[in-house]
Amino acid sequence: MYNHIQEFGISKETLFSAYFLTATGILEPERSMERTAWAKTAVLVEAVAYYFSKETCIRQRRAFLLEFGYGSSGGRYKKVNGR
Repeated sequence: MYNHIQEFGISKETLFSAYFLTATGILEPERSMERTAWAKTAVLVEAVAYYFSKETCIRQRRAFLLEFGYGSSGGRYKKVNGR
C-alpha cells in the first residue's frame, strides 16, 4: 500500500503521525477500529489536499466537489450507517 500512496504526497511520517495523533485521543482498546478509521480519514484528507495543491483544472475540482457533496444517491450528502 505505501508504495502507491507516495504518488499522492503521503510519506511514512504522515502515516505515523496520523495514526499516533489519533491514538492519543482514542485510547480504549475496544475502539481500535474507530482509531484506524480516523487515521485513514486524516491520510485521505492529506492526499486530496496534495492533489488539489497541484495544477488541476477547475473542471476537475468542480467534478470532485459535486461527486463528493451530492454523490450518486442524489441527496445533499452521502449517509453513512444510516446517519
